[in-house]
Amino acid sequence: MAASKFRGSWCADFRFNRKRYRLKSPDDSKRGAEAYERFLLQKLLKGESLEEQTKKKENLFKDFSQEWYKTYVMVNSKYSYQLSIRNTLDIHLIPFFGKMNLKEITSKSIEQFKRKQLTLGLNPKTINNHLGALSKMLHSAIEWGELDTIPVMKPLKGLSKETRTLSDEECIRLLSDHTAPIWRLMVFVGLNTGMRLGELSGLCWENIDFDQHTINVKQSIVRGRITSPKNHKTRTIAMTKRLDDALYAIRRPSGWVFDQLDNDLNVAKRAADGLARMCKRVGIPRIGWHVLRHTFATQLAMRKVPLYYIQKLLGHSSITMTERYSHFSSDVLHEAVSVLELPTGNYGNHLGTQTKREFISG
Repeated sequence: MAASKFRGSWCADFRFNRKRYRLKSPDDSKRGAEAYERFLLQKLLKGESLEEQTKKKENLFKDFSQEWYKTYVMVNSKYSYQLSIRNTLDIHLIPFFGKMNLKEITSKSIEQFKRKQLTLGLNPKTINNHLGALSKMLHSAIEWGELDTIPVMKPLKGLSKETRTLSDEECIRLLSDHTAPIWRLMVFVGLNTGMRLGELSGLCWENIDFDQHTINVKQSIVRGRITSPKNHKTRTIAMTKRLDDALYAIRRPSGWVFDQLDNDLNVAKRAADGLARMCKRVGIPRIGWHVLRHTFATQLAMRKVPLYYIQKLLGHSSITMTERYSHFSSDVLHEAVSVLELPTGNYGNHLGTQTKREFISG
């Protein structure tokens, strides 16, 4: 073969001494690529190196990352993930790897990147997210014929951060604030459904089935854009009676449930500020909207709801994600080991216990 199209561009494509060369033609046409192939072949026959042309072919990280973002991320990813990757590339990956060729990225340079990020005060989980984006990009480079292998990337280890959850008393205090009805209603729905902020913003009356007493989570709103829920999965959430009654009392035939938000680009900030003001008024530490989701899941786990059902209610893609929401009380743990008690009551008597200790529940 003398010429071929690769990713939309004509290339000189040939073999010489069992080595394949595929270089983009300066003249992006079939005839131009064939002429370029003859030029390159003449250089090789004369014993000259194609190193200069090969260097031109190699992609700098900053150039490939832009192409990867447009070709892969924008086509295959949700809008919220696109924004996240865009920030990761612009703020973290391109400043460090931007001037390197893809083949120059090694395990050593990745370790240097991790060290730099740590010195900037970033936590291990955030750095691991950056490594995840880098790994996806380099895997695409392999699929597209730009790389043969990718370097080893070892994730950082770190203590998992305990996620904040609200107590029953804090939930009651938060819902006692009637100053801003829209935020109070959103908090109420969030605590009773575990819906994400984007899903709450995108909730329509058409998604609420008062006959079946369910909410169908079909969409989310991120920066004013309507998109599918996380993981592209719709789900159905059964309503509690108190939630069903509250929404039924203010029901409308159609439209947004929280139409006062107008679903503009500043919804997330407005909602964060609104919740912060509620917390200040009722005297509890400031929280984010995801704490309501965490509280919903934790309350279910504490009441012995199987993780499988919690996973379905939250819309998690795997049970592993749901496990981090399982904060079991000591009473539940005691009940779990109580199955080891034998009916005869003699298990352990041979240890010679002289006194009997009573368990007093707190």
